Amino acid sequence: MADISKAKYFYDQGLRFLRCTERCMGVENDDGSIEIIGGEYRTLSSPTMVNSALSCELFLKAILIAHGIEYGHTHELKDFFEMLPKREYKNFLIFEPSDGTSFYNNLIKHSNDYVEWRYYMEKPAEYHMDPSFTDILMHNLGTLAKRVISIREFEQLEQLEGMV
Repeated sequence: MADISKAKYFYDQGLRFLRCTERCMGVENDDGSIEIIGGEYRTLSSPTMVNSALSCELFLKAILIAHGIEYGHTHELKDFFEMLPKREYKNFLIFEPSDGTSFYNNLIKHSNDYVEWRYYMEKPAEYHMDPSFTDILMHNLGTLAKRVISIREFEQLEQLEGMV
């Protein structure tokens, strides 16, 4: 059974990490570009990637919780995306990345960002960084999660009224 209050908690926490990501990235200019605080992106690159990935994960979990779907103990965004119960949700989230590759390729590439960027120093390697992909995905997921929770909450109210 769906737990709308729990879904709201996950959504609210996802929103907090979204705001944290934005602060790590810098300030948005009038033209939509990001002015990096301190003048260089690399100073906050890991926190940006960790926070945006965690925000995406929390929004995805909020949607799954709102539908009563168990999601296990993974952090992989691809796995959560595949669990989404409605094709319309996936269609809403899919966009054409600016690097010319497919949404799915980028989703796979960024699927484990939360774990990889959180502890990147433990496994020195070249990690793929594309904050624009996770930023767009994060904002789209936030919009979708808010809408899904609102709809599911309304449906539960209708069911309760039908019982009276």
